[in-house]
Amino acid sequence: MSESPALPPTIFERLRRAFQRRPSRISQSLTASVALIVALTVLFGALPAFGAMQLQLNYQVELRIQEAQLSTQALYEAESERLAGLARLISERPTLCNLVLADDLQALQPYLDTLRKDTSIDALFLVRHRQPVVVDGMAGLPSPDALRGGRALPYVDLVVQESPPRLLVVAANPLQAERCASGAGDWMLAVQVLDDEEMRGMAQDTGLEQSLIVNGQRVATSLSFAPDWPLNPDAAEQVRRTLSSCCVRGADQAVEYYLGLAPLLDSQGELVGISEVALPAKPISQGIFNSAALLLGGSLLVAGLGILAAMRRTHRILRPLSSLAEAAENLRKGDWETPLPEQSDWVEINQLAEQLADSRRYIQQMLQITQREMSQVTHLLGALREGVVTLDQDGLITWLNPDAERILGRRAVEMLRSPYSRVFRPAPGEAQTLKDILEPLPGRPPVRRLAVLDGNDRPLTLAVSTSWMEASDAPAGPGERVLVFRDVSEEAAYNRLRAEFLANMAHEFRTPSSSIAASIELLAEEGDSMSSEELMELANTTRISTQHLQALLDNLLESATIEAGCFRLRCRPIALHQVIRDTAALMSPLLRRRQQALELELPQELPTLWADPSRLSQVLVNLLENASKFTPFGAVIQLVVEQREADLVISVLDNGPGLPAGRYSDLFKRYFTAHELRGAQYGVGLGLSVVKTIVEAHGGRVGAENRSAGGARVWFSLPLESPADNEA
Repeated sequence: MSESPALPPTIFERLRRAFQRRPSRISQSLTASVALIVALTVLFGALPAFGAMQLQLNYQVELRIQEAQLSTQALYEAESERLAGLARLISERPTLCNLVLADDLQALQPYLDTLRKDTSIDALFLVRHRQPVVVDGMAGLPSPDALRGGRALPYVDLVVQESPPRLLVVAANPLQAERCASGAGDWMLAVQVLDDEEMRGMAQDTGLEQSLIVNGQRVATSLSFAPDWPLNPDAAEQVRRTLSSCCVRGADQAVEYYLGLAPLLDSQGELVGISEVALPAKPISQGIFNSAALLLGGSLLVAGLGILAAMRRTHRILRPLSSLAEAAENLRKGDWETPLPEQSDWVEINQLAEQLADSRRYIQQMLQITQREMSQVTHLLGALREGVVTLDQDGLITWLNPDAERILGRRAVEMLRSPYSRVFRPAPGEAQTLKDILEPLPGRPPVRRLAVLDGNDRPLTLAVSTSWMEASDAPAGPGERVLVFRDVSEEAAYNRLRAEFLANMAHEFRTPSSSIAASIELLAEEGDSMSSEELMELANTTRISTQHLQALLDNLLESATIEAGCFRLRCRPIALHQVIRDTAALMSPLLRRRQQALELELPQELPTLWADPSRLSQVLVNLLENASKFTPFGAVIQLVVEQREADLVISVLDNGPGLPAGRYSDLFKRYFTAHELRGAQYGVGLGLSVVKTIVEAHGGRVGAENRSAGGARVWFSLPLESPADNEA
């Protein structure tokens, strides 16, 4: 039987035989092995890392698209709410009612034009009962009846205009019959066209390109060059059929985008358009390519550096081996002083293995290992940002690290060999001591935190953990006790502040909500038997409680917006007189209920301010509401406006108990409430912090002080700047 032909040797067998024939080339063998290991590690580590990076990037892009869709939907809703509020405010204007009563059509047109420009509305319709419609704004819009479409007043909705195709935000509100007696049946219609300018504003707010698709046609967009149809028609058709959002890819000629498509529904749930948000894919693809190139280049660099390091390390290992054979005999004769010579040959490495049993080498190695371990322990203890203290069996401090000195505010010489009870002194009113941690009572939960006094008698809260350290000469029994602690005073203060904030917020919300619930219950049970005066009083009570709830919600939302970094102003030229009068009218029910009077001291003429009127009104409401809280019933609250050089100074003066000296600046801190000073609950501590943020965003300042005649004065200043200066 013939023998089977022998298989050719593999590359690993060839390398093994070469190493066996030439043992002196161990450096080359070791270098090649290390280079192969580094190359394989980099190769099989880089590819999965690149794949994971690409998957994570696609996931982040999808999340970004979804966040932009939610933000876009919120912007559409905000635009609808803004238009509805403007339509309601315009329909309630006394001047409009007077013009309607006087049937002055010539004056109505310029008056509506002024209102439209001031409110940035595209078109206004005044629909008069059995009389011509007074229109102001852009041409080409459908008739008011077509825009209304049989909807009950008041309403706000999205309406599609067929020719030219576009999407309108329409809000309507009837004129108040009690003010405009002859205007019964008259109503005001406001129209806002969602055009390219609106899309560019949304793109600036969301960070993604915005488009509006109506009946399969692009009617508004922030893209510079975009087709008249959706970037992904199939996805747009799917959204139209399913009325659900989706994230897809789309392209405009050579430009590719990540798209987010979402349906826009009117109040009847009918599809009126599709919102399209677009994120250019080229920067992301370029980023992926750059990341891949960087990863590949880094991998090659790591491989090269690994090979160089392996060659250098191999040379350093082999160099001292050339002289080890000559020193072996001296070591066996007891020569402990002569240093071991460097070695470099493979034969000498074999001889070195026979000499490693020598006691001197063993002792030296053990000593080096011990020194390295001690060095590591020392570095580890020095790197800890926690205090470490050791106690002996008598409770005396035997050792501590520098962080223990820093946390406790004492020098080491003051604490060494001192009883722990003298160093860890309980804070005033604290029942638990360090003994409760060291010697816990059975059946009780373990103590983990301790309030003590530092070296300057300041209280601080420590998180403490303990363990035993066995003594080397008595392994059967415990040795020293180790305490590890860290300062958690700020964490404890934050938890206490959060609990107080939630308690105050619950208290503030409970009072007006209870009042509203009681009023509604009384109205439901006894409304038919109540007189008009009783119903009016009940309505005023509900209105005041609602305003209080609205102020709390505004402050909470404003505080969240400020913390999220989304706070911004919508400045325009305003008349401060009008803002103050509107705020006074808003606060009048609350002041009447508390039998308080508001005195206004305003100059005859004030320059036009460049400011956000709604934000300034929020500032004034917060200050007047605070003043009303601390002013006795039947007293007077003053609002004074003064012009000082290039600033306007607005002051609110009350007749309350005043402010404690030295705590004026604390009033404007977040979560700081008056009950911290007076021992009662006065709000959730957000109003004045919001005031400070709004005023400083306008370039002004805030302050507070006590009046010499009693009470407090809280003021803020606004700079008299032109729009150009403000933008600069």
